Amino acid sequence: MDLPPGAGLPPHRHDHLDVFVVVTGRATFELGDETMELARGDSVMVPIGVRHGLNAGPDGCSILVTMLGGTQMFREDGVEVVPEWVR
Repeated sequence: MDLPPGAGLPPHRHDHLDVFVVVTGRATFELGDETMELARGDSVMVPIGVRHGLNAGPDGCSILVTMLGGTQMFREDGVEVVPEWVR
């Protein structure tokens, strides 16, 4: 997924674990109560049910997200969905 500068993934959680890898650029990643700066080559494993979100840095970023097919996403606005790209 390519994210332009300042774009991101809003806070959400899943019913399965997922793994984020920064392929290019930089991003700020929130995992539970922690906030971390990620750069090319950094990865984060998100445990089941833990709230997380990502914001691309000033130059944008490309990320690779790995999760099981059919993983349910629970957004903070109450929406529960299986994202199209996970079906």
